Amino acid sequence: MALSAGEHEPLALGARDVLRGSSQSWLRRAQVKVGGVEERLRFQQEAPDFPEALLPFHSHPAYRALPALERARILTCGWVAYNAKTVVVETEIVTPVCTGLLRGDLPGVDDPWARRAVAEALVDEAYHTYLAVAVTNLSKEARGLEPPLAEFELARNVRAFDNRAGSKRTAALSRLAVATVSELLISNYLLSLSRDQSIQPIHRESVASHLQDELSHGSIFAELAQRVCRHLDAHELDAFSRQLALSAVWFSHNEWRVWSSILDYLRVPARRDLVAYAREAAAAGCVNPGNYAKLTEFAKRSGLAERPTTREAFESVGIWRSEAT
Repeated sequence: MALSAGEHEPLALGARDVLRGSSQSWLRRAQVKVGGVEERLRFQQEAPDFPEALLPFHSHPAYRALPALERARILTCGWVAYNAKTVVVETEIVTPVCTGLLRGDLPGVDDPWARRAVAEALVDEAYHTYLAVAVTNLSKEARGLEPPLAEFELARNVRAFDNRAGSKRTAALSRLAVATVSELLISNYLLSLSRDQSIQPIHRESVASHLQDELSHGSIFAELAQRVCRHLDAHELDAFSRQLALSAVWFSHNEWRVWSSILDYLRVPARRDLVAYAREAAAAGCVNPGNYAKLTEFAKRSGLAERPTTREAFESVGIWRSEAT
């Protein structure tokens, strides 16, 4: 049940412990205070820049038939695109949400430990942005590539939703849902990259550095979102649930438009077939197979999973189904 205007619910013990524990450990774990990835390691010309398995067309015969040098150039552009999307998520999604929470755009985040956790997350996100830019610049210079990138699906959809939002509060809730999903789901992706011994060492280590912060951020954003949810009415809770499901689709999108711009830039002969293959995969409108346990656990802990709208929204994009298999 939503609280009345001006009424504040004390921070639950579990939430207080998570936020206080995160803040108290921040000075030790924050990667911005460790730093130095770009100084400790050197670029290795012979190492591939990105895992082939993360390309949306890696199994297509036309891609497999490309010369090794051509595939290597595609992988470099994949690394550039990955970091560009990281910058978009940090600067256009997570940072504005943190700023809005500190400003009081949404209720329930006025506890001192909550505000401190949000402020610390802002510092972390700024460092992730710096690291993404630094390692991308290094790769571009080493490989002599500067691919133009189409707008990312996540940013395009968030901007479109903002334009349709009927109020500042509706837009703020939507962005909180997107940020929560991003922070809950990013760790699995980062973990896969950070463990891939085949790719460029400095790339692997920069992702590992990012991962160390994100392992805390998922819990922080889950707790913050739960606090906000306690102040929402039934209509807002249903809208928030639907936005969580949509955000999972946007976050997991294979970004075929971005790949189209990359393959055009590289003048890959089979680019039409590869883009068509990726576009067809994205057209299903459902999340890619993967582990959405953190998102479903958040829905259960927050009570959203008990709402029919949440179940319908999650089932419509395959989240529940992917968890059941």
